[in-house]
Amino acid sequence: MSDEKKTFEDVRLDVRHLGTAIHNLGLSEKKAAIIGTAGYGWIISYFALMASGSVTVPADKEMPAEELAAIINKAGCEAVFYSAEIADKVAVFKSSCPTVKNFVSFSVNGDKAEGDSTVWELIEAGAANFTDGNNIYYDTLGIARQNSKPMSVMSASLRKDFQVGKMHFENRALFQLSLILSDPQSSCIYC
Repeated sequence: MSDEKKTFEDVRLDVRHLGTAIHNLGLSEKKAAIIGTAGYGWIISYFALMASGSVTVPADKEMPAEELAAIINKAGCEAVFYSAEIADKVAVFKSSCPTVKNFVSFSVNGDKAEGDSTVWELIEAGAANFTDGNNIYYDTLGIARQNSKPMSVMSASLRKDFQVGKMHFENRALFQLSLILSDPQSSCIYC
């Protein structure tokens, strides 16, 4: 899937179907972490989450598992979308994130931890739901907009280790910013 060429229509349908699955999982207007390499799975996950009114919490895949868990817990995320390259880290922090109900892999090969879903499985399920008449992803005007107050959470961290004589200092700083957009139209990626 990652080497396939996608048309705008393909992307629109994948986002719509993933958005439908996100609603069916009860994740609309909830917080979801998104961690990993930016690729097609990351992009459609981000757009589907945002258009579903979810708060996205992007995190740096290079962070240690413990710091990722701290961000996920502090934000109160109910889902984690991740790339296969950090599956080992996800396995480490999975049990220490009690609020997370869904772990979703971007893996195109179906590589995932036991009990996790893949974005592609959710797209397939969302497509079936949409075909069966479940159009919850769209409002009465046919616009992807389920939350009147779109939000996004951005985070950044710094780490500095230094030594003075025999003293070793390990410092970490975490910055998180929640943005509530005043224009409801700004969450609509197709307007």
